[in-house]
Amino acid sequence: MKITFLGRYKGSTVKKFKINPRKVTIIDVTAENKGFTVEYKTQSRQCSGYQLQYAKNSSFSNAVNVTIKQNISCRKVSGLQNNAAYYVRMRAYTKVKENGKVKKYYSAWSRKKKVKTRDVKLVCIDAGHQQRGDSSQEPIGPGASSYKAKVASGTSGVATGKPEYQLTLEVALKLQEELMRRGYEVLMTRTTHEVNISNSARAAIANNARADAFIRIHANGSDNANASGVITICQTPANVYCGAYYNASRRLSELVLEHFSAVCGCKNGGIWQTDTMSGINWCTVPVTILEMGYMTNPAEDRLMSDPAYQDKMVQGIANGIDAYFAL
Repeated sequence: MKITFLGRYKGSTVKKFKINPRKVTIIDVTAENKGFTVEYKTQSRQCSGYQLQYAKNSSFSNAVNVTIKQNISCRKVSGLQNNAAYYVRMRAYTKVKENGKVKKYYSAWSRKKKVKTRDVKLVCIDAGHQQRGDSSQEPIGPGASSYKAKVASGTSGVATGKPEYQLTLEVALKLQEELMRRGYEVLMTRTTHEVNISNSARAAIANNARADAFIRIHANGSDNANASGVITICQTPANVYCGAYYNASRRLSELVLEHFSAVCGCKNGGIWQTDTMSGINWCTVPVTILEMGYMTNPAEDRLMSDPAYQDKMVQGIANGIDAYFAL
């Protein structure tokens, strides 16, 4: 600032004053899926913008800085860890030109806030089978001496002629949409028919993603054309490959079965516990196989291809998943 003297005083002098912006007031920090949103009071004077800082510790070591424009009153931060605590603080800055260079002056930091990102569950969905089966062999479990075909093409509808791999993907894609609408993160093992993914590879997709639940969608078949109803499948407590996940898999199987049959009004065929399924034996996450109905039963086959009934099946599965995570 230049000061010019008046009256009997002559000349002038230049004085410099450092005027920092006012401290920022954070109104609220709201948890989001793998992130959070910060709302704060904006400043119209002596403010060029804001700096948002967040870290996983209260001392803000290794903190991440985000620059925000002056007229913006909230900011969403995404891409963070699931169900993790973060500390947040802000400060305002103003830009001043000195000796031909622009310099930033910052306010003091706001009070820090703590927020925990939402606990978003990851559900992996496997649409059973594929367009062309792969009869080459793989072990039925880690280190097993017994082998089975890597993946079959499945059965087909006696009334509709629809192949099982097509039906399972139709339902799986609808389930993906419904679970995402309910706030879940969803991972699909396949979204097309033209794949070659063995049962152990499907389990590996769920395992590597550390899925909170693995839902394998199938349809049943029988020599008895009158056989009907829904069943779920899980391992036994004595399973040498993934017995540690029996309790969780059994509970998942029970709840999906219960809610599916309730919504669809179909026969509840119970839970089949077996250690013969390679797609279960390779799992290191809670898993269930859902056999939605019998494609060898003409009435049930037609029903499973009806879009309105598919919507019911999806609601039943999703309700069962909700119940599983609510426990």
